[in-house]
Amino acid sequence: SGCGLMVESTPLINQVLANTSTTLLEVNISENDLVGEGGLILLHAGLLSCTALTKLDISGCNLSADCVPVLGDIIARCCNLRHIDIQRNRLGDAGLAGLEPALCSHELHKVYISRCHLTNDSCSTLNNVLKYQQHHLTVLWLGWNSTDDAGLLAMSPSLSLCSRLVRFSMSFLTTASLPVLTELLQRWTRIEELLLDIEGVIRPYQQYIEKVDITVKMAFISAVAQSPALKYITLPGQWMCDHNGKEYPGLRRPGLVVSFN
Repeated sequence: SGCGLMVESTPLINQVLANTSTTLLEVNISENDLVGEGGLILLHAGLLSCTALTKLDISGCNLSADCVPVLGDIIARCCNLRHIDIQRNRLGDAGLAGLEPALCSHELHKVYISRCHLTNDSCSTLNNVLKYQQHHLTVLWLGWNSTDDAGLLAMSPSLSLCSRLVRFSMSFLTTASLPVLTELLQRWTRIEELLLDIEGVIRPYQQYIEKVDITVKMAFISAVAQSPALKYITLPGQWMCDHNGKEYPGLRRPGLVVSFN
C-alpha cells in the first residue's frame, strides 16, 4: 500500500502472486500508480492465479469505468473473495453498474465503495447487489458519494434485509431520512458502527434549517439508544442537546460513543 509502485513493477508482482497462488489470502496494492486500466490488465492473470484470495484492496488506484471488464472478471472468478475495497476510484455510476454481475456472483462480506463518484443512479444497482448479498454482507461503506435521501430510500427494501450488517456509512442525508434510518436501526440487531452525514433541510439559498418533527427525531434517538450492538455513531452537532439545553439521555448509554459533527 502506497509504495510508489509503477506499471514497470507488474512482472515482479505477478511472479510473487504466482509463487504464493495457493496460500495468499490478502492482496493490498492500494494507493499506487501501477494499477489504472493498463496495470490492472497486466495483473489480471496473476490475481486470478490466487485461488485462496479472500481480500483485495485496490483503493486509490486511479481506476475508472474503463477498468470494469477486467475488475469484474477478477471479482467474479476469485470465488473465495469476501472483502473488496475499491474506494477512492473514479468508477462512477456506469462503472458500478458494470460491476453488478460480479458483485452478485458469489458471497461477499465487506464492500468498500466510498468516494467512487456515485450518485443516486447507483442505488438501484446497489439495491440489486444487496438483495443477493442480504444474508452475507457485514460492511457497506458508501460515504462521500453524491447519494442522498432518495438513494437511501431506493436501497431501504434490501438494506432492511441485511440482518448481519455491522458497519454502514452514507453521506449527504438530511433529517428527511430519519424515519427510514429508524426502521433500519430496529432491524439491524448486529450493527456496531454508523457513520452518517445528516444535515438539516438545505434551502436554495444554502441556509441550514433543521425542520424535523420532534416525534420523528426522538424515535430515531430512541432507536439509537436501544440498538443492542451499536458502539459508534455520528450525529449533527446541534443534536448534542434538546431545545431546553439538556442532553438526550439515550445518547449517553454505556458502550456507545457518539461523535457530533
